[in-house]
Amino acid sequence: MEDITKSYVPNRDLELTPEMEVIRLRKVLEQKNALIAKFRRYDEERKAHYRRFEQNYAMMEERFNELLDAINACDFDEGTIGFYKAVVMRLYKGKVAADLEKSVFQVAYSGLSKLSDRIDDLCDLVECVGNVQKRSELLDAVRQLKFRCNGIASTFKRNMDALR
Repeated sequence: MEDITKSYVPNRDLELTPEMEVIRLRKVLEQKNALIAKFRRYDEERKAHYRRFEQNYAMMEERFNELLDAINACDFDEGTIGFYKAVVMRLYKGKVAADLEKSVFQVAYSGLSKLSDRIDDLCDLVECVGNVQKRSELLDAVRQLKFRCNGIASTFKRNMDALR
């Protein structure tokens, strides 16, 4: 009768050749490289998640400081209804003013973008002028206008980014 305590060893009599060892080691390297790549993806996702976590924390801290500033600016006794109304209204007015400014800048910026497109169209039309000297003068004027328009648009863009 066979001994049950003996374990089954697959490929017991298989002869391991150098070629087979190279193939086995290549598979091991492929598995290792796949695991390293998987870990790197995980590490990048973890770092991005942590960065978002830090940004959210900084934003919460900023909002909390705004609330403290609004509370400290009120002259009412703490615990009264008027105190809390004053705090909420102070915060609300600040947010509405910022939103209105952002809205005005956004409308002006989109208008400047459309103006820039129209200036490009004008430049194409000026190219059709037959008189070389007149065409040159008109192109210079159009390019100056385009430069000014781009400068104003970049100023609006910076102001909009500052309000975010």
